[in-house]
Amino acid sequence: GIAVATERKAERWFLGLDKGAFDNAVLLCQRENGEVMVFCIPEQFFKLHGNKMSQSNNQIKFNVVKRGAIYYLTVLGTDSVKISEYIKDFSILK
Repeated sequence: GIAVATERKAERWFLGLDKGAFDNAVLLCQRENGEVMVFCIPEQFFKLHGNKMSQSNNQIKFNVVKRGAIYYLTVLGTDSVKISEYIKDFSILK
C-alpha cells in the first residue's frame, strides 16, 4: 500500500490505508519545504504492531511524528515505535 500526506502540523503526518489491502506500506510524508520522506514499512512490522495500530472507517491509521532527528509511528500501548530505519529502505519493493 502507498499513502501520502502533507505536513499540516510541524513534523507530523497523518495517513491511512484500507485494512487488509496491503502487506507492506510505503508512507510518503511531504515536509513544508517540499522534501518528501519515504518510509518503507515491511510486513514484519505489521505482524508485530498491526493489531495495536489505530483503526477507523475500515482503515489502518498512521500517525508519523518527528522528535529531534528520529521519526516515530504512533502505536497504541507504546511510547511510539521508531521508524527512522525504514527511511528509503526499498528492499521491501524487490
